[in-house]
Amino acid sequence: MRHPVVDDLYTRCLETRDVERIAVGASEIEDRRPASVLLRTTSTRWRSPTWAAADFAAFLPREGPAGTLRIDVVADDVFRIRYAETEAVPDNATPMVVGTPAEPSEVQLEESDGSIALITGAARLSIDRLSASMRVCDATGRVLTEVGGAEKNHLHAWDAYNTGICRTADGRPLAVECFALHP
Repeated sequence: MRHPVVDDLYTRCLETRDVERIAVGASEIEDRRPASVLLRTTSTRWRSPTWAAADFAAFLPREGPAGTLRIDVVADDVFRIRYAETEAVPDNATPMVVGTPAEPSEVQLEESDGSIALITGAARLSIDRLSASMRVCDATGRVLTEVGGAEKNHLHAWDAYNTGICRTADGRPLAVECFALHP
């Protein structure tokens, strides 16, 4: 039996893979601020395997839209991560952070060829430049969460959606993210 609201949500397209999958990839630093970093990103897009096409090449990965990934250090143990398929990430209020956390005491930015890290006295957020995967660790190095990057099973079965904005057949955007929490 169909539910009048739940079954009409266009997010159901993710379950059936009836979307064009777009995943954020490589990143380069565009701007550094005392408590934030702005990254220009590339992306890869894959046509839905459920969409008809006479040419098999239509289903091969191809270049997707460029975007911007912004990471703000809100507090020593709070990071805000935003992505947009534009040259700027809108400054919008968010109900995701409740209350007013204390300002970060000190933020260090470390860069290498393969990664970027934002470091506070309580946490470290590392970004892989090639895949845009992120890992947050506490001050002792214990992994707290991982976000984005390639599918972990390497089977490309679309069983997880990494950071990106997918599109339905009629062009509606669906923001997606896959993350892991560690005990």
